[in-house]
Amino acid sequence: MNELELARHLRRGQLNENFRAKIKQGHLFSGWLISFDDRAVSRMATVLAELRAGESGAHGGFWICQDNERIELNDSEAVFLLASAITARLELDQAYLEARDEINAATTEEEILAVEIEIGGGS
Repeated sequence: MNELELARHLRRGQLNENFRAKIKQGHLFSGWLISFDDRAVSRMATVLAELRAGESGAHGGFWICQDNERIELNDSEAVFLLASAITARLELDQAYLEARDEINAATTEEEILAVEIEIGGGS
């Protein structure tokens, strides 16, 4: 592995660590931290689709936040919470992909190191 590939590999590793840490932080919503890892987002998408299809109470009247406390919600509040968390996760994913692509496209070590890897989104 040459120096350029090593720099690229190390920068992608740092990016991956930052991405995982941001996901672990969760999504801050009205003072509550909401998990938005892959499993949580999959469940959110399912419940959100059911609510938008008119299935009242698809969320059971509550959502569990990251510290396992219940957040009591009506249907419209649940839609807002779920859509907010899913949107934040999608923005985080997009920022990760853009940074990864910039790292992969860089042609010098300086360009690789200049790629912003402190991605936003989440809380």
